[in-house]
Amino acid sequence: MSDADALLARWQQRLATISANANALHDAEFSTRIRNRLRDGRYTGLTLERAGRALAGLTALMDDYLILARVVDEAAEAARGGLFQSRDATDARVRALLEESSVALPAVHVPLQQRDLLTDASRVAMTTPAAVLDAMQAAFCEARDGLTAIDQAEQGVDTGLAKARLALAELAARAAGLGIDEPAPVWQQADAIQQDPLAQLGALRAFEARIAAWRATVDAAEHERNQVQQALTEARDRLGLLHTRIAERPEARALLRKLLGEVPEQAEAAALADAHETLATWLGNLERTALAGSWHAAATGLTRFAPALATQLALADQLIQAVQAPVNAYADLKARFKVLRTKAATLRERGQLDGSDETEAAIADAFRARPADLPTLSQRVAEFEHQLLMASQHA
Repeated sequence: MSDADALLARWQQRLATISANANALHDAEFSTRIRNRLRDGRYTGLTLERAGRALAGLTALMDDYLILARVVDEAAEAARGGLFQSRDATDARVRALLEESSVALPAVHVPLQQRDLLTDASRVAMTTPAAVLDAMQAAFCEARDGLTAIDQAEQGVDTGLAKARLALAELAARAAGLGIDEPAPVWQQADAIQQDPLAQLGALRAFEARIAAWRATVDAAEHERNQVQQALTEARDRLGLLHTRIAERPEARALLRKLLGEVPEQAEAAALADAHETLATWLGNLERTALAGSWHAAATGLTRFAPALATQLALADQLIQAVQAPVNAYADLKARFKVLRTKAATLRERGQLDGSDETEAAIADAFRARPADLPTLSQRVAEFEHQLLMASQHA
């Protein structure tokens, strides 16, 4: 294969590749979509300009391809030679077509002001196939990059608008449930963005930032609501505990009266019951305030309610403890005496303790006596314990 044949084969391969790539770009889904939208007048501004330039460049690329293809076809025809044409002449003709200024560019109109008497009204410029290929490469890259940029911008806009609509719907529902007065961001530029996505994508980002700010407002309100609801639940539980303490007190006093006889009434008891009623009304008001959506007001009220309730709970604990302390002391003494009686029985079996159990019996009778005399019981149990200790040490 001669150099001319190899040169022709390279150009034919180039044409095949150019045709495949140019047709692929022309027939791509995003190219077809952009071409249709441009034809329907759906673009404005920067997107209109760039789409027009990209598609015009793609059309010019196809036109240049046809011009270049004619030159390559002519070179292929020349390579076949003639009956009386030498091989050298044939190769020279092929090289001249493919390497020299053999491509006639479309005629350019010459304005009358620039003509002289012998100037044609149109001028035809000649250039090389390589120069045409360079121009086609530049046109392809511009068309490809322009169409790709518009496609990516449109996808970003479509995705962004869809997400924005979903976010607004979700936040609006949450805000309604929280009683938020601040209005949701209003989007009035969707059409403008879709008509000029290249220039308006920044506007979408700005709107997304407004949605994010509103989301922060809703999240903060929801967090406050959750905290208030939890605090109200805890307050209701603690108020129930106060009620339980108040309800336990009469039973504890009855047990104390059975053990010790009449006991003086605790002056604070009546005030405690009144305080419980006041606190219950207060908490009910706070719960209704929260239910109406005034979470901040409810939270403020809880900061005063919580210490007031804590004070009454502490008082209730003190009153219960004051009633239960003598009963507990009696029970502790009785358990202690039971242990000592077991120890006394052991010492008697060993002969370390006098067989008489009059002291022990007297203490037992004192435990059964009503009302019980706690100070005396405590003293006699201590004496009995000391007696057993001395007996065990002198064994």
